[in-house]
Amino acid sequence: ELHIPDGLYVFTSSILIPENATDLMIDASPRARIEARFSTTGSSGFVVNANVTNAVNNTTRPRRITIRGGDWGRQYSAPLADGSATVTFTGNIFAVYCDDLTLIDVQCNGLGPNGRYISGGGDRWRIFGFRGRFGTKAVTGSGGIRPVFGDDILVVGADITCADDALQAVPADSALFA
Repeated sequence: ELHIPDGLYVFTSSILIPENATDLMIDASPRARIEARFSTTGSSGFVVNANVTNAVNNTTRPRRITIRGGDWGRQYSAPLADGSATVTFTGNIFAVYCDDLTLIDVQCNGLGPNGRYISGGGDRWRIFGFRGRFGTKAVTGSGGIRPVFGDDILVVGADITCADDALQAVPADSALFA
């Protein structure tokens, strides 16, 4: 179990979930701001599997991952060190491929273009009390919760503001939320 106390935590690379991880718990204080200051593309993200390909193919998919609390986000943009330009940070916050994922009272504030608060896949996802908020930079293509495969997905008490789909099953004819 990892406890994250009150404070600002800035990351310049992804938090990696190990292959075959089981019973992993991240417990963050509600006043802990966990912020990504980098871009990701595709199926990657701020919190992501160490080996996405194997996790998707279920060869090393983690199981029983719980994340509770915290204000997770991505700084939308920042000036380069020399001040010559501003870079925009893109990508997903949570890009997790695991079975038995539980998110409780997780908050996401700030998200760059072409990203989602939660993306990934797996069976038996439980998301309770999730809150997602964009800043003033919401753009089309930036979405909420997007599982790309899995069975038995439950989202309860979510409050999501985004510029695209708040809750989206992929493919669109999927029975993920049936």
